[in-house]
Amino acid sequence: MYKEQSNVLLEQVKMMLEEEMNPLSQLELIDDLQRLGIFYHFEDKIQSILTRIYMESSSKFMPNKKGLYETALEFRLLRQHHFHVPQEVFDCFRCDQLGDFKASLSEDTKGLLQLYEASFLLTENERTLELAREFTTKNLKKKLEKKKVIDPELVVLIEHAIELPLHWRMLRLEARWFIDIYEKRREMCPAILKLAKLDFNIVQASHQMDLQYALRWWKSTSFSERLKFSRDRLVEHFFWTVGIIFDPEYGYCRRMKTKVVALITTIDDIYDVYGTLDELELFTNAVERWDIKAVDSLPDYMKMCYLELYNSVNEMAYDSMKEQGVYIIPHLSKAVCFTSH
Repeated sequence: MYKEQSNVLLEQVKMMLEEEMNPLSQLELIDDLQRLGIFYHFEDKIQSILTRIYMESSSKFMPNKKGLYETALEFRLLRQHHFHVPQEVFDCFRCDQLGDFKASLSEDTKGLLQLYEASFLLTENERTLELAREFTTKNLKKKLEKKKVIDPELVVLIEHAIELPLHWRMLRLEARWFIDIYEKRREMCPAILKLAKLDFNIVQASHQMDLQYALRWWKSTSFSERLKFSRDRLVEHFFWTVGIIFDPEYGYCRRMKTKVVALITTIDDIYDVYGTLDELELFTNAVERWDIKAVDSLPDYMKMCYLELYNSVNEMAYDSMKEQGVYIIPHLSKAVCFTSH
């Protein structure tokens, strides 16, 4: 039922992306879809739109006649999608190539906010973007001191950005937060809002199933009861994997990554907290050999950890061989060996 509703809404939003509209409206729509966490449904179409905008903006014969808001929004979205956009697109907003940004820009609150967010996509030695961050941070904080003269939605967005920029945030947490912001927006699109809410719940249900699997596995290891010295942070490990890849179809990846992080944490505690030097040398040798017979030389608490590590890695390798026809044991064992050093 929910999936059917989602499919109908997906088609409606897809039609919006295909409508004729000016580049700024397209950029704003893409930004909303990204912040609402539903952009992954339209990646091909979004890439196509951004490619066209990039090609048009990259023309040497077209000087930048856009305002700060559109320039910064375009810069951020293009860089997020791995297009090479030079920092020099902001030179026209500076007093000169060596100077600060024009003081008059402090009146453009939306432009300042977009430039602030864009500045966090800088690479090494991009002085213009460093100056942009300093300039916008100073001016946005001044804006917050005068909340009464700024649109309430802008105040919330500025406070959120100053607390932590968008580029540093976890996508799923940002999506949940932005759904509430978008719902209060005067010009919000009901179809997009409904899709965002529905999709968030569908994705969350998928994550809950992954977490249940990981918790059952963790309980079956008995590490939390038998290895009292080791950290018991399975939910935290799983949450980390959601930050890396949240798409519902990648549940296997999240489950295996959770196992790997939990095992690495346990091994780390063995090395840093509990094991003696002699025991650690035995464990390191066992991992380097990657032989089930090596378990005989280990103390009992290490046998548990080594067997679980050995079985989990071999299980992943078997799945890879079965699904992809690729034999990866040498690569996995090498990675495990590197971790244990």
